[in-house]
Amino acid sequence: MKKIILIALLFLNHSAFAEEGAVKGEVSGFSFVLPDAEGGKQCIVRGDTANFLPNGEIEIVNVKTQVFRKDSSDIFITSPKAKFNKATREVVSDDHVEITTQDMVIKGNGLQWSPNDGQAVIDKNVEVTILSKPDNLF
Repeated sequence: MKKIILIALLFLNHSAFAEEGAVKGEVSGFSFVLPDAEGGKQCIVRGDTANFLPNGEIEIVNVKTQVFRKDSSDIFITSPKAKFNKATREVVSDDHVEITTQDMVIKGNGLQWSPNDGQAVIDKNVEVTILSKPDNLF
């Protein structure tokens, strides 16, 4: 099993990602890094399991994503299940989602997130809890 995970990580850490169909099946203890434009870490996506689908998407179970920000106030995104599109680098989920920053927690159902432009949309039942008052909030 460790060989499969290592091979999957080598394919995924390549900036162009794996050729369609190069990685197949399910891996446990899934983790990969999306690089930023400067070659650093934009985010780390982790999951208990990942299933490589024939259409080039990766279905990830128990998703835990850490998005790195230059000001050290990282963003954490969690969901029971999500799909990652290798071609567009977008993450989509129909399940419960939680986005946490140092200042707030946003919960809801359904997610469309693009690390390319840094935008995340929670589709419905959105609940926001402000943990502290940032200087520029009100």
